[in-house]
Amino acid sequence: MYENYAGVYFSYHLRPKFDYSPFVDERIPTTSDNSLYAIVIQGPIIAKFTSETVKFYKRNYPKANIILSTWKGEDVSGFENVHIILNDKPLYVGLRNINLQICSSLAGIKMAQSLKIPYVLKTRSDQRIYGLNCLTFMHNLLKCFGDRVIGIDFCSHLNSSFFFGDMFLFSSTQNLLDYFSCPLTTPERENLSIEILETEGFLAERYLFYEFLKRKNWDFELTYENYYRAIAKFCLSVGSEEIDLFWLKGRRFKEHRNQSYTRYGHTFPFKEWFNLYVKYSTKVVQQVNDGGSGNKTISS
Repeated sequence: MYENYAGVYFSYHLRPKFDYSPFVDERIPTTSDNSLYAIVIQGPIIAKFTSETVKFYKRNYPKANIILSTWKGEDVSGFENVHIILNDKPLYVGLRNINLQICSSLAGIKMAQSLKIPYVLKTRSDQRIYGLNCLTFMHNLLKCFGDRVIGIDFCSHLNSSFFFGDMFLFSSTQNLLDYFSCPLTTPERENLSIEILETEGFLAERYLFYEFLKRKNWDFELTYENYYRAIAKFCLSVGSEEIDLFWLKGRRFKEHRNQSYTRYGHTFPFKEWFNLYVKYSTKVVQQVNDGGSGNKTISS
């Protein structure tokens, strides 16, 4: 009835809330060596959610190193066999709590480094990955495309320059250390970021990505062309449906929360990233038509 009156098609998707839920099937045991990976969960403890998330990860990614990087005063009594970091909060949390993210993320990644874990997934305490074999999937992407920072589509923007999402990131441990080894913000630094990036307000995503590019000695220009070249060289964007990511915050009832049929470019799907990679990468293998008698494969 809703479809008849609203002129749209309606669909829905259900995810189990708890690891012991009858809706959780018998998962196929992974054959991957998950000891290569650290899952850094940063942020405050979300009651009845974060602890269940850890249980899901232990089920789906046995032997993965789970690092919970949170704050002093948080209740961590319900966590077992997890590396726990209780951080002091910075005196100035920053606009959009960016200094909280920098401190907790960096502490978790540094612990992964001290444990000699080569790859890190940085995620949030209010998010959960339901997909299987996601760590192996992203590791294989790095094998194919080289070491780069993998993000997700719905929190990066194709048509908003230098807006690469920061909530979910996978890469080598060293690469993510580079990403979050940026100065904590101050009101003065936030105003400077607004001026350099010509935004109406401070955006944490742009600050982190801009600082990361500086550490990579990128020749920065405030143009879409420069943004796309940087994305093609240093980043990769995957679809949230590939990893089955659930975010408890905001418009969680909308499965594809940022997908729009009127505002193209509000997300950054893999297909758009791949098109940019092919366009700008000097390493890509190109198919060149030889006049209709077939294709020749050459390396540029």
